[in-house]
Amino acid sequence: MKSERDTPVYRMARWFFKKIVVKYFRVEYIGLDSVKRLEKPYIVLPNHCSFFDPFLINAPIDEKFHYVVSDSSFRNPITRWLLAQTGAIAITKNTTDLTSLKKMIEASRSGKVIGVFPEGLQNWDGATLPLIESTAKMVRMLNVPIVVPLIEGAYLMGPRWGTSFRRGRVFITYKILFDGIGPGEKKTSEIIQALKDALDHNEYKCERLKGIRFKGRKRAQNIEQLIYICPQCHSISSFRSKGNDFSCQSCGYSVHYSETGHFIVKSGRAYFDNSVEWNRWQQQEASTIVKKDPGNEPLFSDDNLIYSTPDQKGTFRKRGRGSLYFYRDKLEFKDKNSQLSVYRFDSISGMNVQLHEKLEFYCKKELHRFFTVKKRFSAKKVYDFYKLCTSL
Repeated sequence: MKSERDTPVYRMARWFFKKIVVKYFRVEYIGLDSVKRLEKPYIVLPNHCSFFDPFLINAPIDEKFHYVVSDSSFRNPITRWLLAQTGAIAITKNTTDLTSLKKMIEASRSGKVIGVFPEGLQNWDGATLPLIESTAKMVRMLNVPIVVPLIEGAYLMGPRWGTSFRRGRVFITYKILFDGIGPGEKKTSEIIQALKDALDHNEYKCERLKGIRFKGRKRAQNIEQLIYICPQCHSISSFRSKGNDFSCQSCGYSVHYSETGHFIVKSGRAYFDNSVEWNRWQQQEASTIVKKDPGNEPLFSDDNLIYSTPDQKGTFRKRGRGSLYFYRDKLEFKDKNSQLSVYRFDSISGMNVQLHEKLEFYCKKELHRFFTVKKRFSAKKVYDFYKLCTSL
């Protein structure tokens, strides 16, 4: 009986990434020999910078990696079928999912290679996110060798908020943690610290990437999904992008996104050199805004959003269009017919951002999604403020 790896779809996908994508984006692999000699099962724990990460990591290795993938990717019949060809394991973001854990344990015990992104999601600004500490417990439980691929350059190649890919250089370095020692013999704290050390990365501080140009059109397009507070006038959701530039509609502050990913100010003074610096500042600024807010008026709002919920088959259906208002303790959605829906934070669970700009959350066990056609809605902004409000 043929393995999943031998299906025509899987073979074609592997050929495409290995022969076309890897060469086009000039991906260089480092430390591959040690992984190729490694007997399965083992677990792969990479950083997550771009959409292509799981394919680029697996491309030069014959063994199929069974990645843990957000359950939202399985809702579309086509992507569900494609993911089935790769043996992907579904997991619900930001919730406790024991079923997925059982599937991972079963897959590992049957000799398969598991792929998990310890950050939990693709980073937004080019720097590694805080790791999910429960990953260390899962690794200790599986007690199989750990392979850590560190990806450098993939964010600048294709940032999460971007509309196009940019051709530059990508480096993937494979490292085996605790070589010869099972992680089951290590403390959870030792495992998570080793992972943090191995995956610590900032695209703008990476020596290998210095001076490399990532050439492409519309490099700044839709960066307002990431950048949502203006450092000059402190307005929220005021940026609009076009081509390689973005500017504040309130005060005129304007920035150019260069081929190296650095910011060049066109109008105003230089506040930040890159997306990591800007994102860290705006999160601190958001915290200040929340702490000072009396709670009477919305902190911000987003207009012309599409509201949808899944039908019985899991396919999302449009339910209306309107404006979403963010308060310190709730979200309110008013549609074009002035019908108001209220989602109190103490009733919300599993809030996350799907793909680029789709905001999803459960409220009283019902799944809700908000997004825009032009994809300029910053769902990240809503998520960041929500986390701040619910942590106070």
